[in-house]
Amino acid sequence: MSRAGICIPVADDSRGLHETLDALRHLGSEAADAFIVVGVDGGDTEARAVAAAFGATAVVLPQRRGSYAARNAAVAALPDDIDVVLFTDAGCLPRPGWITNHRRALDTAGMSGGAVDVTMAPRPSPAEWVDKNRNLRQQAYVEVDGFAATCNLAVRRKVLDELTFDELLQSGGDRDFCVRARDVGFDLAYTPDAAIEHPARRTGRSVVAKARRVGSGIAAMPAATRPIRLPQRRPGLALVRLAYRSGVRRSPWWHARVAMIDNRRARALHRAATRATPADLHIVVLLGSSWASLEHFSTRWREVIMVWACDPRIGRLSVVDHPAMRRRALVQRRLVRPAASWLPGVDRWSVSFGVDSSVRWSDRIALARTARQLRRQWPAAQRRVIVAATPLSAPLLRPLRRRNTLVAFDGVDHWSMRRRFAAMIGRVEAGYRAGAKADVVSAVSTPLTKELATLGAVAPTVVPNGADLAAFAVSEPRPTLDLPAEPYVLFVGVLGGRNDVTLITHVADLLPDVPVVAAGPAADAESVNRLTSSSVHWLGPVDPALLPGLIQHAGCGLLPFSDPDTIATDSMKLLQYLAAGLPVVSTPVQDLPAGVRVGATADAFAAEVRKALSTPRESVSSDYEISSWEQVADRLLTLYLGALHP
Repeated sequence: MSRAGICIPVADDSRGLHETLDALRHLGSEAADAFIVVGVDGGDTEARAVAAAFGATAVVLPQRRGSYAARNAAVAALPDDIDVVLFTDAGCLPRPGWITNHRRALDTAGMSGGAVDVTMAPRPSPAEWVDKNRNLRQQAYVEVDGFAATCNLAVRRKVLDELTFDELLQSGGDRDFCVRARDVGFDLAYTPDAAIEHPARRTGRSVVAKARRVGSGIAAMPAATRPIRLPQRRPGLALVRLAYRSGVRRSPWWHARVAMIDNRRARALHRAATRATPADLHIVVLLGSSWASLEHFSTRWREVIMVWACDPRIGRLSVVDHPAMRRRALVQRRLVRPAASWLPGVDRWSVSFGVDSSVRWSDRIALARTARQLRRQWPAAQRRVIVAATPLSAPLLRPLRRRNTLVAFDGVDHWSMRRRFAAMIGRVEAGYRAGAKADVVSAVSTPLTKELATLGAVAPTVVPNGADLAAFAVSEPRPTLDLPAEPYVLFVGVLGGRNDVTLITHVADLLPDVPVVAAGPAADAESVNRLTSSSVHWLGPVDPALLPGLIQHAGCGLLPFSDPDTIATDSMKLLQYLAAGLPVVSTPVQDLPAGVRVGATADAFAAEVRKALSTPRESVSSDYEISSWEQVADRLLTLYLGALHP
């Protein structure tokens, strides 16, 4: 008999994981030889401890990427002798015979969908009744729709050798996976005696949230796997009549709540599944810099906007420059002006705020005027997503919010830690508080999402930075820049602020035989003076198209962070170095990937640079997984479209 592997994704549900692993242990001999892998999405230490306590293998995704990414990571960790893979979720309770009956079904089928018994309390709440009768109808899923929910799905290992789950989908990945598997010749069988218990959701809010998540998954699916028939918008009183026929005799208020929750669920599902069409979707990005400066300088939102400019799902794309804050603007008549854009298909606006570095009572008036003038520039009939990529623009989200507008905040960096904003720390922190109240909140790292959660953000999502993987996958020629002889040491990014220019110049002084190249703009006049008076080869801002070649021909990449609280994986230059297979030397900061060399002092930093230069390039490796900018842009757009209501 083949050996079984069991994959369980988990995110912030250590209690549910404990219940599932305990149920597997009570299966006895049929689970004795099973290899259990827990995919921990987001590095939850409690879930890792629970997995270790039950002897399960834990695979940790350091940043939250979704349940399908966790399943793929768990599958990748299975030993080679596994022939059958079973999937379930934290909180689900497999019944006796679960593994044995799935194994028997896979003798004749490529995939097996087991029964799901949604359990309720003896006196169920209205939400439990709706959840039980509307969700996880596994038999109908398998026999009518042609897929099985991954809370109870078993597949042959050879299916997973050909296919993986789509990690860009936050919901609906089970349907997408099964449809693709059936298209390549693997059939799906329903196995009622391979059953699990799944607790019903207890609140109306959680039922509606589930419907919205499923609907957004349907909307985000590729056309080839998306269901042809969309969910009904008005289910009527079907579940109330079912309750009467089933003998559930409760008060009229209980039945009214069933009808209300069921209709809210259906509307949320329909709205999310029929998201905005290209003709009427308008996205506005409130930038953290000037759009003109990004023509020759790469940032997170430059790369995302460049991907979105070619996305057929978006009808109109606008950017608003980093605001100019002037107190005298409070009495100016015109605060919003159109400006030239270097990227076709992208509208640009410059904005002046009638505010300064201090938070004042009159700010509400200034922000309301600015928002009113911005809205006048946009078509009134369009559905809109407005994203603030800076805490200084986040207070604009509230006056810009309208019935058909979704407002979002993306924490690109922790501005409170930047020295250049020390004089306006009150305004920066007020901006983070305003951003945390947006409809959708995301950030580049887990620590920043946790901080935004303490400010009131509901379920902030980690969307890490990316790199141009396609450009780094091919060997680029040496760029036509004023470069010294190879191998040179390279820094890419803004010189100054959180990047220690003094340390870069010290490396040049301590290693006179090693050329040090710096590519990027200077943050202030002091940094300019230090660079021009040193032996550093300062190139200034470099066209992003030349960066892959510049990095590939370097001998070592530098991360000279001045603040030890910096999150290393927030840094785009780190991802670019790693994508090019470059040795990296950093100061001691948080969340450094394995393989990065660390130097705490200038002398130690220079010594590590010397060692890195003598390391053969083929021996440099890092297990940190890097996303492409296409994946980052698609995940952000999926988040917004999933929460956008018609």
